[in-house]
Amino acid sequence: MKQFFLISFVLTTYIITTNAQQPKSPCLDLMKTAEGLVAGGKFKEAVAMYQKVLQQCHSDTSVSDNQYYFQVLMLTISFTQTGMHDSAIVSGKAAYNFYEKNRKPNATYYAFLNSSLGQSYAKLGYHEQAIIHLKKAYAEFLVNSDASRDIIYMEGMRLFESYMALQLYKEAKTIITEVEERTKKVYNEETLQYGICLRSLAQVSMALGEMNDVVPMLQKAIGIIQRTAGKINRQYSLSLNFLGYYYSLQKDYSNAFYYYDQERTVLRQMGDTISTDYIGLLNSIALLYKEVGRSRDALYSFDEAFVISRRVLGMRHELTVGLILNMGATYVDLRNYRSGTDFALYAYNFYTGKFGKESSKAVSCLNTLGVAYSGLKKYDSSNFYNREAIRLMKKIYGDGYNGLTSIYTNIGTNFFEQKRYDSALVYYDFGYKNAIKTFPLVHPYVNSITMNMFAAYKDLKNWNKADSLVRVSARRQQDYIIEYTTGLSESEKADVAQTMRFIVFSGLNLRQETGNHLKNHAWLLDAILFYKGLLLESSRGLAAAVKSTGDVTLQEQFGKYQALKKKIGQAMLSKEMSVDSKLLDQWKNEVNDIERQLFRNSSVFSGWQERQKASYTNVQKKLKKGEAAIEYVAFYKFNETKYNFNYYAAFVLRSDMSEPTLVFLKNDSAFQLLTKKSSQQEILVKRLYRSTIGGKASANANTDSLYGILWRPLQPYLKDVSKVYFSTDGQINQLNLAAVLQPNRQRLVESYQLVQMASTRNLLVQTASVQMNQIELWGGIDYSTAKAPVFNYLPGTLTEVNKIKGMTTGKSTVITGTIAKEERFKQLDGKSPAVLHVATHGFFYPEPSKDAASAQTLNRFMGAKDPMLRAGLALSGANIGWDSTQIKGSKEDGILTAYEISVMDLSKTKLVILSACETGLGDIQSGEGVYGLQRAFKLAGVDYLIMSLWQVPDQETQVFMELLYNNALKGMAIEEAFRATQLTMSQKYDPYQWAAFVLLK
Repeated sequence: MKQFFLISFVLTTYIITTNAQQPKSPCLDLMKTAEGLVAGGKFKEAVAMYQKVLQQCHSDTSVSDNQYYFQVLMLTISFTQTGMHDSAIVSGKAAYNFYEKNRKPNATYYAFLNSSLGQSYAKLGYHEQAIIHLKKAYAEFLVNSDASRDIIYMEGMRLFESYMALQLYKEAKTIITEVEERTKKVYNEETLQYGICLRSLAQVSMALGEMNDVVPMLQKAIGIIQRTAGKINRQYSLSLNFLGYYYSLQKDYSNAFYYYDQERTVLRQMGDTISTDYIGLLNSIALLYKEVGRSRDALYSFDEAFVISRRVLGMRHELTVGLILNMGATYVDLRNYRSGTDFALYAYNFYTGKFGKESSKAVSCLNTLGVAYSGLKKYDSSNFYNREAIRLMKKIYGDGYNGLTSIYTNIGTNFFEQKRYDSALVYYDFGYKNAIKTFPLVHPYVNSITMNMFAAYKDLKNWNKADSLVRVSARRQQDYIIEYTTGLSESEKADVAQTMRFIVFSGLNLRQETGNHLKNHAWLLDAILFYKGLLLESSRGLAAAVKSTGDVTLQEQFGKYQALKKKIGQAMLSKEMSVDSKLLDQWKNEVNDIERQLFRNSSVFSGWQERQKASYTNVQKKLKKGEAAIEYVAFYKFNETKYNFNYYAAFVLRSDMSEPTLVFLKNDSAFQLLTKKSSQQEILVKRLYRSTIGGKASANANTDSLYGILWRPLQPYLKDVSKVYFSTDGQINQLNLAAVLQPNRQRLVESYQLVQMASTRNLLVQTASVQMNQIELWGGIDYSTAKAPVFNYLPGTLTEVNKIKGMTTGKSTVITGTIAKEERFKQLDGKSPAVLHVATHGFFYPEPSKDAASAQTLNRFMGAKDPMLRAGLALSGANIGWDSTQIKGSKEDGILTAYEISVMDLSKTKLVILSACETGLGDIQSGEGVYGLQRAFKLAGVDYLIMSLWQVPDQETQVFMELLYNNALKGMAIEEAFRATQLTMSQKYDPYQWAAFVLLK
């Protein structure tokens, strides 16, 4: 910039000198003053002075045309430097027309004029016009001996940026290569200018798909920039942005988020949170969220950027409009098609009004409008915009442009919705072939088109073709998750897992629709073993990895992560936080950021990744003769208006099977009994499990009995089997298979050794045996007095824990009365006993009604959105804490929620026994089990969990627990001790008195 001022000064001096012998005039004096202001960099003052000069000197005969238009030139430069680009273009055109007509009498003037015009056109988004002038300026400066190296460098970079803006990547690479080579010669490699050139070369290489050298170039550029300018500057932050963008293109989301997080840190350190750079970063993060399927988080980030851009730049600025368009596309992803249409139309009208209907800016608007109108069932409007998008894309970018993929796919979907399946397949095929030219086969975009083709072939009843497509899709989705999503946070993995479940459900629907005539079910079981418990195992794997490493920094980071999660849990139960949801969202995003970094930096975590590759053959090898594995799966049917998980299937696997057997189970009203109110529990339990004590009840294999639904269809494949490992799903999570009555009046527990697992994939994990040498017993808890106590004192629990203590002399500790506080429980974090026994009230509340009036009657636990806050245990003082409007400071309230347990470290505890009512209940999520206390203790690191499915009478609970401890203290493995207890209880009591308790490994 100093060189620019120097040349301006030389130019003005030259003009003044050449006119020194002319008669003095007021105009020449004004010119001299104005030129002095430019030379001093005072452009705002220069603008006012030049406007005065031109007004007074327009008809002054002592001022030549060259002198007059030189003043117009200088005014143009001043307008450009002060950001008044519209005015710069008006004055610049006048000067430009003069110099063109008079054959540009001074090459230097002409070069500066083209430079200023090019800059202003570029700033206003008119890059086609900008390139015309920037090319001329660059060419003139290259041959001008007076032009400094800085000016030539800057003009080359401006031209490069306009080429990039128009996606003219080949031209951009040509110019940046030339600038880079020249910069290396006239500067040297260890300069800021060269670092920026190298980064720009990497940028255009990415755009051209030439990825091999991108990371080395960017890393070298970052090193140069850091050494020459430090870390706290725009060039360094921009380089981090390009690295983040590179990794997002490579679908390495962990690294992409990491470098974007690094960039955000630098910008905040610079105090730069309202600039275009910061707005651009938020936009990049939002696009990344969008790509990994977190559309709501994407919308939050877009909105944050939009608020800043609207305030700083205004509604008519191109960057603001770009954000509006992105928000429109995200609304479409969220199926809010009306908002998506409105936002996209705003952007389309802006771009076409400013740049014309044939401009590149209109393309992405057309794409979004096509999808939005399709969602609104306005297929004619959708196809109008789709056809326009195709025509314009081909005109601007050519037939191979990757953006055509989404347009072809959307047209295909329009035909599909109109049941024109053959036409749909034609366009899906166009989209697929176009997609695989740009994206890897495992990319979600490719998989989405594959599943669209599956749906079309299925409706055409081409079963085999449909099956081959869904099978390929499942394998690619697994590969995608392993390769690209390991470093994502749990909430980000949830969206990816949902896609995996959808693919599996598609395969199940296809088989059920065709009467299960299709063969080869092995891939389906592989996929289920892969995704079932994916999130749970991921989080457990992370905690274990961090604990096993000696990396102090990593452990401190994990501590910060846990502390922030606790803070979020408190905030979600506070009434005050309901008005500040954005702050809560900010904390959640911070948790996700830290979580990603932990996954990324924990090399030990790779063991989890390897285990996710396990197939059914790995599980089969673990089965001995006489053993079987059953994997239940809940799914929904696609032909129903609402997707309800009311359909069930089971895979049976034995060591002697050539492949798993798939059995579809009867969808029966018996499952609906599980949703009834607790006041009917005893009646419902007796109906489900049927009494055999003092009666002759039997289970009819062909009625709605649990045996007829869940076991009889599997019986033919369990011949000579005595031990069954099984994993439940859906409503089956609320059942105890051991208590299911068979037609011979025996319970299943009498015929089989049943081992319940989160997934039969866990057969591949070696679990340490439970040692009964350190036991902590909680019971007889004082819940405090209250006018209307929610939790009544349970005298039987004190008797229970005291009897167990008597059986375990020297091995156990009793926590009771007012000592059994929440603070005392949380002291177990990181130093818990081998066995933890908790005899108290448990609670779980279903998802609250969305009705505003109903919501007002719920307290903070009953009305919580997170299911882990609607389940918990009552500890000392719970009656007071239950009705508290909010948590005050750090004081505990006596209500230990599942959420709070989930962020504890109880990994030293091998067995937790929840001798409390309904501790096994929670929100059921397909593939992830029950979101409640059982998930909480799993996340905390516990291996075995005994919990209850309904309220159990005190006396029978005491008997059950005494039997269990007696068996375990004799040296029985916990599974054997539990089964022996069930067998004894089943001979004396109805299922209501004992079958509530289940053991989960």
